[in-house]
Amino acid sequence: MGDAAVAAAASIGYIGVGTVEFLLDERGSFYFMEMNTRIQVEHPVTEMISSTDLIEEQIRVALGERLTYKQVKHKFLLSGRITAYLPSGGPFVRMDSHIYPDYVVPPSYDSLLGKVGH
Repeated sequence: MGDAAVAAAASIGYIGVGTVEFLLDERGSFYFMEMNTRIQVEHPVTEMISSTDLIEEQIRVALGERLTYKQVKHKFLLSGRITAYLPSGGPFVRMDSHIYPDYVVPPSYDSLLGKVGH
């Protein structure tokens, strides 16, 4: 999928930061879904697991500079059982999620497990 995402961006001459999303079926075949030419709302998760400031990288690219890292493929799968869950709350806090204690995150999940807003 990584090669396909890079090829898709290269085929249109895209220079910037963004995401390419695919759907994966049970046979392991994947299909293009969409390309987002912006930082996704889930970007803090990517920043945490990659130790990369994506906003800083986006600004560098906009200034014509090169990325400070090379694109290396990592097999990142977040799956397993959620043993405890205490959603954010309070006045003017909104938590949208489908997870609950004892929920099992499957290996072929949509990475947006929850979203906090206000």
